[in-house]
Amino acid sequence: MPIYPYVCQSCAHELEALQKSSEPALIQCPACGEEKLVKLLTSPSFHLSGSGWFRDEKSAKSAPAQPVANGVSNNNKDNNKDKN
Repeated sequence: MPIYPYVCQSCAHELEALQKSSEPALIQCPACGEEKLVKLLTSPSFHLSGSGWFRDEKSAKSAPAQPVANGVSNNNKDNNKDKN
């Protein structure tokens, strides 16, 4: 379940609440009792890692095949043409 930050517009009390995303937002401040609690917008607290996830939302360009010392490419497609 996500943790949502709240702040009271009346007394400036801040709190975090562990809630399901389907639950309604809290409205009553536990500190002053006023119904002026507002959910704050925050950035997500997780990062995707591993291959296939890109921070800038652009796909990674694979580097061109580098030639080997004997002039044969590292690209497997090029190496397999001579075997047929």
